[in-house]
Amino acid sequence: MMILRLLTRHCNILLQVKTEEGKYGKSELAKKIGIPPFFVGKYAGQAKNFKTERLKEMLSECTQTEYDFKRGKISDQIGVELLLVGFTERSA
Repeated sequence: MMILRLLTRHCNILLQVKTEEGKYGKSELAKKIGIPPFFVGKYAGQAKNFKTERLKEMLSECTQTEYDFKRGKISDQIGVELLLVGFTERSA
């Protein structure tokens, strides 16, 4: 579950940086998102590798995996493994 939470958080931050980057300066954006200003540039570099729609899909897939786990449809380990395989297949 911890890995799933970290993946979800990472996708969420990437999406926020991608959509808000031009509107705010680094320090303002960092404060808005809740990350140190140093990391804004790192996240911005990563976010450039994704389209906004793909980041939204990835965040949705993370949420759906957590939902399926909480409903007992999948185990946490299998859910994260399937999620990661899905991420790598669609990005190739």
